[in-house]
Amino acid sequence: MAIHHDKMAYGKLAPTSENLTENKVFSMLEELNNPQPLGEIVDLHIHTKFSQDSKEELENYIVQAIKYGHKFLGFSDHYDYDYILDNLPITLPDLREYENKISSLKEKFSDKIIILKGIEFGYCKQAEAYYTDLINNNNFDYVISSLHTLKGRGDCYFANFFNNKSKKEAFDDYLDGVLQSVNANFNYQIIGHIGYVARNAPFEDKKLYYSEFADKIDAILKAIINRGVALEINSSVGKSGATFTPDCDIISRYVELGGKNITFGSDAHKLERYFYNADKVKGFLRSLGINQVCYFLQQKINYIKF
Repeated sequence: MAIHHDKMAYGKLAPTSENLTENKVFSMLEELNNPQPLGEIVDLHIHTKFSQDSKEELENYIVQAIKYGHKFLGFSDHYDYDYILDNLPITLPDLREYENKISSLKEKFSDKIIILKGIEFGYCKQAEAYYTDLINNNNFDYVISSLHTLKGRGDCYFANFFNNKSKKEAFDDYLDGVLQSVNANFNYQIIGHIGYVARNAPFEDKKLYYSEFADKIDAILKAIINRGVALEINSSVGKSGATFTPDCDIISRYVELGGKNITFGSDAHKLERYFYNADKVKGFLRSLGINQVCYFLQQKINYIKF
């Protein structure tokens, strides 16, 4: 369902339910009565108190999104079973509690905003069957597959990952892992923050440049396109010096290769980072001739023009 109506904006929405269908959402959006263009992108990468590294309440994001006039919002808390398999310290969220909390908020705010329930899986090959089971037994609107760790090396945000490795060696290893994650044997919708390895890398020039890793990055981008999943533009860049994650050169190459499915994620872990640099993302996409982003409802792709 492509949502391309020029006169849709915030207004009275029909009640949502746990088994929201595309037709119901379409009906809800048709009822929007304020004659202003939709014009916004959707933040699908938001962390809350259900992620070990966040303390933010879900409702705070929802209230902020409504104040901004947003029509959609997607939660995607961490589920890092890769940490468990590599004997790294982690507390995994209670997915039943997560489901119940989001369900209650959907009901509470059903006349104001559409709330999407996502999850961010920390990829590793050995977790694929486990993640498949989670997907089959939970009602996720979308799954973000993100590479954070490599077996025996830990999280590539931390110094141990880079021990005795040059930038080329470390980034090559990371990109090999990303390609494996793109080809994962479970049903995900979005590849998260390609370039995460650069956020806290211990090199003077931390950026992941397309020109330095063109063959590996092309293989990743072509695999994303062939699989029909979405490339996330993540506005959290850490200390990398990049504009986005992945950076502009990689996004441009994705579009050049024919990539069309793009999502936006602030990767917010606290309220003030919600929707961070969204206008900059929109401006850059427009410069590439792109005027839409996608989101996922019950794991089916939908588009919104801006």
